[in-house]
Amino acid sequence: VILDAFAEAYGRRGLYEALEKAPATGDAAARCKAKHLAFFEAKGLGIEDPVVREEVAALSREIGRQCANFERDINADTADVKLKRYELQGVPESLLDSLPSDDGGVTVKVSMKAPILTPVLQNAIDGKTRRKVYVASKKRVVPNCGRLNRVVQVRAGVAERLGKASHAAHQLERNVCATPEECKAFLDRAAARLKPIRDADLAALLAKKREEKPNAKKVHPW
Repeated sequence: VILDAFAEAYGRRGLYEALEKAPATGDAAARCKAKHLAFFEAKGLGIEDPVVREEVAALSREIGRQCANFERDINADTADVKLKRYELQGVPESLLDSLPSDDGGVTVKVSMKAPILTPVLQNAIDGKTRRKVYVASKKRVVPNCGRLNRVVQVRAGVAERLGKASHAAHQLERNVCATPEECKAFLDRAAARLKPIRDADLAALLAKKREEKPNAKKVHPW
């Protein structure tokens, strides 16, 4: 509801024109005015052609619907993995006792929700169990793949109509890293600094894994 209210407010052409004409006294007021004008312009209000302006508005509404449906279906998802209790050795008994079961606790249903999923992945001793749960968690809500692809397409369409090189360029232009190139350079510098730490952590994890499996070659996500 709050997001809808903001979207409606920043979609009003008359309000944009009034703000554009309003005087801004002082640096703080000028910055505030520029910031809010940018919000309006991100919705296409700065476009003179009413046809293109309405196209941007319609595409923006579609993005909102797709994102809302994406979140709705994740929250409503009830997917689970059925596992024998012995497959969950290492998981706290109190958690196992709380899981639903159709056979008196011999087989339990492991939900893909974080409060259940995370402790199972962190504590289950059996690597096959962790892999089964991890893979299932990454295959949830298959329709969201289509929604994500559609949002990427529509965002590109909005950026094109706003005269921007890409959605990334449009979103970054008011940030400290104001271009995709600057952002990538920053991330590359950060990655270079973090790589030795990452490598050391992975080596320590692999050494720990080899205590159980001497021939282990790598550490998997699960």
